[in-house]
Amino acid sequence: GGQIAILDLGTGEVIRELSRPGVAWCLFSPSGSYLMSWGNFGGNRRLWNLEDGTDFPVPTGSGSPVANIEPNSAAFSPDEKRIAAVGGGDSIAYIWDVEDMEQGKSVEHALQLPHGGTIWWVEFGPDGKYVVTASGDHTAQVWDAVTGERHGAAMQHAGKVSQASFSPDG
Repeated sequence: GGQIAILDLGTGEVIRELSRPGVAWCLFSPSGSYLMSWGNFGGNRRLWNLEDGTDFPVPTGSGSPVANIEPNSAAFSPDEKRIAAVGGGDSIAYIWDVEDMEQGKSVEHALQLPHGGTIWWVEFGPDGKYVVTASGDHTAQVWDAVTGERHGAAMQHAGKVSQASFSPDG
């Protein structure tokens, strides 16, 4: 594995091919300017700038808060300036800046959004000001996407919460 093929939906033709060993999934940014790929090896955790063809590592490794995340869910902010990811059985969702990745900066200080159990889902609101997380701790929670502060009380449920979303108007 490790091949990413971007196709023209109308013709089925390959527009671009990207390659990294062990890629398990990928995610387009809202405008299609970026593609994030992830998999089993640190070298394939990449942020691809599809406009100029450059790619950047998602900094991981010893001590990095995102080192062991194999995402259950990831999302770009609507303005494509931030990425949120959760997974690997972690009870913390992480948000980091795309610009920091492009400049090779460390994500050691990624914004952390903690739950009491595995987080299954993360999503930015339509305006990018808030993030919602869904967790095995039987809650969904809305967070300020810039400060990481909880926004309102946790929404309690009888069982694990697998997904949570915002309405189109926020």
